[in-house]
Amino acid sequence: MDNLGTEVSNKIRSAIKAKLIELDAYVDDELPDYIMVMVANDRNKEQMDEDLGLFLNDNTNAFTTWLHNVLDKLRKVTLDEVAKKESTTKKKKKKETKEAKKKEKEKEKEKKKAKLKEKKLKKSEKVELSSKSKPSTQTVNNEEEKEEGYDAEAILKKAVKSSAKSLKVGTVKKSTP
Repeated sequence: MDNLGTEVSNKIRSAIKAKLIELDAYVDDELPDYIMVMVANDRNKEQMDEDLGLFLNDNTNAFTTWLHNVLDKLRKVTLDEVAKKESTTKKKKKKETKEAKKKEKEKEKEKKKAKLKEKKLKKSEKVELSSKSKPSTQTVNNEEEKEEGYDAEAILKKAVKSSAKSLKVGTVKKSTP
């Protein structure tokens, strides 16, 4: 970056020297250096007119007008480049922010899916545990039948029949002597 500033300064100095030669006001290398110091100190046109009047005489106004036009163009180009860089940087940051938000949403979705899977797994484990005892199996079967759209009366009749069967199997007839 520093080399760029030096390069620009050298080009401005060369342009000043060329303009002074064009105006037949070039005396030596010290005058362009003096003008560069004024530029570096942000001297305005009126201040330069006053300071350079002794060296440039009638060409003072023409020279300072030219110099300030050159400097204004240089500032405009520089400001445009800075604005362009800032705009590009803002767009890049905005894009990165959008991508980060999108990734965050995807992570949240994955977490929700994982929680849902965990719930389903726990539910299926409960069903498996409860299926080991007969009454619970009937309850599960009844719930499945309800979900499939079976009629409540039919389910009740089925439950009564199965419990009656289990009672018959469990009782042993004892004969009296």
